[in-house]
Amino acid sequence: MLRFRSLDAIRGIAAAIVALVHLSAAGHFYAIPVIRHGSLAVPLFFILSGFVMAESYGRRISSKAELSAFFIRRFGRVYPIHFATLVALVMLEVMKLVMVSHGIQSGQAPFTGTNSLSSLVANVFLLHSIIPFGDYTWNGPSWSLSVEFYVYALFAGITFFSAQRTKKPTIIVWLVSGALLLALEFSETRLHTTSGLGLLQCIFGFMSGVLLHSLFMRSPDFLKRSATAWEVGVSALAVMIFWFAPFGDVGTIFSFSIVIFIFAAGRGSISALLQTFPFQFLGMISLSIYLVHFVILSVLNGAIRAAQSAFKVTLMTDGNMINFGPAFAMDAFALVYMLVVIVVAALAFIFIEEPCRLYFNSVSHGQPARYSIRPGIAQIRRLSAESASPNQAMVG
Repeated sequence: MLRFRSLDAIRGIAAAIVALVHLSAAGHFYAIPVIRHGSLAVPLFFILSGFVMAESYGRRISSKAELSAFFIRRFGRVYPIHFATLVALVMLEVMKLVMVSHGIQSGQAPFTGTNSLSSLVANVFLLHSIIPFGDYTWNGPSWSLSVEFYVYALFAGITFFSAQRTKKPTIIVWLVSGALLLALEFSETRLHTTSGLGLLQCIFGFMSGVLLHSLFMRSPDFLKRSATAWEVGVSALAVMIFWFAPFGDVGTIFSFSIVIFIFAAGRGSISALLQTFPFQFLGMISLSIYLVHFVILSVLNGAIRAAQSAFKVTLMTDGNMINFGPAFAMDAFALVYMLVVIVVAALAFIFIEEPCRLYFNSVSHGQPARYSIRPGIAQIRRLSAESASPNQAMVG
């Protein structure tokens, strides 16, 4: 099985962009178009997931035992960190109740609106983007996990029931989901992401990744030459997409597919940079970055609102924009925020994500399972050692 190290780094960079797009701080960073269009990173995640799942499981779900193992492993990969962040947000709502009882306001009333009890139940079962609530609920970014978890089931079903003929049903699902997305675009139908649009985006993006992997594996000698030139070109394409957001969902997913196809080879100078420790580290903790940053923002925004209420000072505008100093001070604030996000995400990786992933992997194989933080620490050390020595993007 191949490992695509450049794609790992791209996932980490995309997760960091998502973490910044949700920070409303009145500095220069906030105004950068790449940050403002950071939500485009989510379709990129969908393609990457399909690509990696095709490599990891495209030929490994041919029996009921393998199908069961697949679901256990996927559950262990995404649910523990999702549940942990959800519990943290519930605890914050409880703190709001206490604060309100003491006359300190902190934004939206506890357990109402996007943090209602009904949406909480849906979040527990990862149904919050399957059931049309019409808005992002609780840990907002987790909407994509909600749809992706059930697209995993679609992928597994196609792989299991189609045996060695998975390409045809995959193409059919890809075409149908793409056609529906195009129909929504041309009809200018306003459908919220959590009310069906996100599910279509995920299906089309994920299946694009699966088909892209098949194409990539048929082109083993591609990019033996001019790899750096190709990487520079598709990097410019990616920046252009994030800067101008010129395409609809289908065009964006097609364009990002080209980027992923080129960087999957990992042969150019930009890939060499992406394989250094900082970028590889971001990639390794990308899921934790994606989920914990919203908890940190909830704490931050709640604390600022509480300070406004308690001390009668203006720290946040009516549009929920954090603004308590000049633009460069707000930029420094954003950098400190990102540092905190990375540190907390690394701790979440060590204490939750990696131990739980390995625990459920053991369960899926019917082996004794136990919780330990040692594997997470060992992963970071291994990554540092790998990045210190020349290596290719694809490792068996």
